[in-house]
Amino acid sequence: MGQEFEDHVEQAMKEVVDAHQHNHPLYRPTVIHKGPIYDEENQRAAFVLFEQIDTDRCTPQGEGWLGDQYRYSVWVVEGDKKPRQLYEDHAYIRRWSKSELTGTRGRDASITLLELLPDAVLVEVTPQGVYVENQRREKVKLTLESKLGGK
Repeated sequence: MGQEFEDHVEQAMKEVVDAHQHNHPLYRPTVIHKGPIYDEENQRAAFVLFEQIDTDRCTPQGEGWLGDQYRYSVWVVEGDKKPRQLYEDHAYIRRWSKSELTGTRGRDASITLLELLPDAVLVEVTPQGVYVENQRREKVKLTLESKLGGK
């Protein structure tokens, strides 16, 4: 794979991270969670962005009623084009204990990149409605033509 494409992907990821930073004293920084992974033949790359987008905590040690809301999103870079978001998931999660409001610690919205195929990105996600206490993961194929949030 060409160094020029890898450099383009690195710069694209940096721009996405910079564009999605949130200035809040209780938020974790926005970072690349997974990736990039490459499809050398088709000059494509995919990565997962992590963002904290909400909290109802009042202190760094607190848990709040719902906890912290994290968003994970899958992005694709094709050739010399700008990165494009394919999919996102977000959910509240508490660090240590179940919420008295919901009866659960919340849901893990993290996304694991498994493989970049010629026509899709294979990822592993936690299904909607499955909480930390009975967590299970499933493989999902996100086609490159996916609409944001679609599978």
